[in-house]
Amino acid sequence: MNVAEIAARVAEPLRAPPLPAGRHLRVVDEAARRRSRRLRIAVWVFGAVTAASVFVAVAFHVALAQSEFQLNRLSAATAVAQRDYEQARLEVADLGSPARIMAGATELGMVYAPNRRVVSLAADASAAPPSSGDETSEPGTDSSQPASDWRKVKPHLGTQP
Repeated sequence: MNVAEIAARVAEPLRAPPLPAGRHLRVVDEAARRRSRRLRIAVWVFGAVTAASVFVAVAFHVALAQSEFQLNRLSAATAVAQRDYEQARLEVADLGSPARIMAGATELGMVYAPNRRVVSLAADASAAPPSSGDETSEPGTDSSQPASDWRKVKPHLGTQP
């Protein structure tokens, strides 16, 4: 046996048997044809849905990355604006400091008044409202209550509502 005969014997079962000369037509199974068509359509639909879902996932990822970049830019801009704001506050505090005001006043030729009076408040007086300086109120009465204010103001109203 030579190599060609061995190859022919091995290849023989793989070849389809030849059709008889008059039998080249066959009967079509209509149900099998419909099943195969449905299967083909289902595979195409599944492939299209899979491709669309991958596309949507990529688009969502791109949108998410762009939003992250925008947030980083806004964060950097906010940090710069906050630093500028703090710098401006420091400058305003320096310009409004008593030492700076005194130095500017002396440069303009201003001097201290000959009679200076310092007013100090007690620790609990800071919570009370400032008094109007009315000497008619009785000591120990709270003039911020509406009833006592009404009694003080009523004689001055007259007949007008």
